[in-house]
This record gives sequence, structure tokens and C-alpha cells, in this order.
Amino acid sequence: MTLDEVLHKIGGAFGSRILKVYRHSDRRAYVDIYPKDIKEVTEFLFKDLKFRFNIASAVDTFDAIEILYHFSLDRSGFVITVRAILADKTDPHIDTITDITKSAWWIEREIHELFGV
Repeated sequence: MTLDEVLHKIGGAFGSRILKVYRHSDRRAYVDIYPKDIKEVTEFLFKDLKFRFNIASAVDTFDAIEILYHFSLDRSGFVITVRAILADKTDPHIDTITDITKSAWWIEREIHELFGV
């Protein structure tokens, strides 16, 4: 499977709920989504496409807080970063993905402590 095929499957599953796709290289892409879709997108990547959750990171921009979830498909070397933009910096919320993958617990806690998400 190529990265284009992976992106096509994601696009087919979520259609207009994908805000933007940026292909960084032959093995890395960024997919922007609405925050409300994080659980469904994570479950699709994790269960259907067999990606592994690596880590999440957060960026405090002037206008929003961006949460980036990094997933990899080890046998191919692909990395998909799913980005959700939290526009309300005064009360930022996004659903947890720990019920899909327990490995997110620690980093979600860190993002909560550092960014209040």
C-alpha cells in the first residue's frame, strides 16, 4: 500500500470532514480534521488501517491550540499526523482517545497540564 492509497482510504471514510491534507514526503502526511472527529478518525487509523499511535503534541499559536496526533504504520514507514485545531483557547476541549489506545493516557495528561486541554 502506498501513502496515496492510505490517504485515499482516509478521504473515502471521512469525505468532507477532512479539512486539509498535506503530503510532506513519500512517507509522511498531515490530515486536518474537526476536533469532534478525533475518536472516529483514531479508531479508523488504529483498527481498520492498523496504524500505531506514537505520540501527541500540542502547539499554542496566536489564534488557537493545535493538537497533533502522530500515527505510524511500521511495516511501511508511513507516518500520518492528524491535526485538530481548538479555536477556543479560553476553554479548549477535545475527546480522549485512551478508550481506543491506552498509550495516549500519559501524553494526554501532559497536554492537559501544560495547555489546559
